[in-house]
Amino acid sequence: MFCNNFFECNQWMTFLASFCYRNMGMTFQENLMKLLMKLGVKGVHTLVHLANGCRSLQTLSLKRCSFSDKSVAVFISASGNCLSDLFLNNVKEVANHTILAHVSNTQETLLRLDVSWCHNLTDEALGLLANSSSLLWELILFGSTQVTDKFLEGHSNALLKFIGVNHQLLQ
Repeated sequence: MFCNNFFECNQWMTFLASFCYRNMGMTFQENLMKLLMKLGVKGVHTLVHLANGCRSLQTLSLKRCSFSDKSVAVFISASGNCLSDLFLNNVKEVANHTILAHVSNTQETLLRLDVSWCHNLTDEALGLLANSSSLLWELILFGSTQVTDKFLEGHSNALLKFIGVNHQLLQ
């Protein structure tokens, strides 16, 4: 299904462009994910295909996708070494595997992370991420009622600001 040479890649991109044109209200990533799922590529396989084709991806939005924690972790492990902005809000199953993959693969690049409405994340996992990612300056936490002052006041990242904690911006 994916490109092995320039001609196949050109055909694939032409097909993808025409699919995206029909769904112009969606972002490229949303179109790609929708197309992969329509073609029968689901779960971990969808993210692996995306990772294989996007080795230097800097920004990724998986908002409201139904991927498992391990699927997202596999993707980050495969192509996360360039990610600077990742939006996982409302990916219900995101949890500690995802955070551990971040710590292993994006600690040098991650600037912004949105884990709003991801209720399976713990203070300990978020603390590990904050302390390991010296460039991380924005963590978006809307709806993350499980996050406590233990994390908010206990991490060592002086650059980090929180958005969405108690529906306000915190420094």
